[in-house]
Amino acid sequence: METQFDERNFRLLAAMPSAFRALAAEFEAAPALAAPRSPWGVKECVAHVLDVAEIAFVSRIGRIVTEENPFIRSIDPSARLETEGYLLLPIESLLDELDDRRARDVAWLRSIPREAFARTGTHDRAGTLSAADIANYWAFHDLTHVRQAAKALQDELIGRLGNTRLFIEEV
Repeated sequence: METQFDERNFRLLAAMPSAFRALAAEFEAAPALAAPRSPWGVKECVAHVLDVAEIAFVSRIGRIVTEENPFIRSIDPSARLETEGYLLLPIESLLDELDDRRARDVAWLRSIPREAFARTGTHDRAGTLSAADIANYWAFHDLTHVRQAAKALQDELIGRLGNTRLFIEEV
């Protein structure tokens, strides 16, 4: 089954820096910026999304649309988060860089001919992937980390809910 690139992804990808900035803004001094009970806090999520933009998305899509069935290797995102130094930067610097990077990346994605998104490569673990698969996953991936960052902030608030904890809904 051929996956089509979903045009909504342009808007979703473009909106992600603002979503992360909104989560970070009210909680800048909160422990949730650096990992609370959740594995990653807001800062780790932003650093990760910024770190993998090139290696996991732009580079892979670029290779697929320009090369004949390129072989794509897996990466270790958690290890990269430690080695690439993003966690040493202040959250505001990460958010500014994500704003700039994402604007360029979305413009680049828009420049790719739609038919090129049907081209494929072979991933060492997932097998055949189209450029559309990766582009669609990119938006899904970012939303996953927005949700993770929001969860980290919820973890910080849960102790302040009193008896309203009874109303917590699992979604």
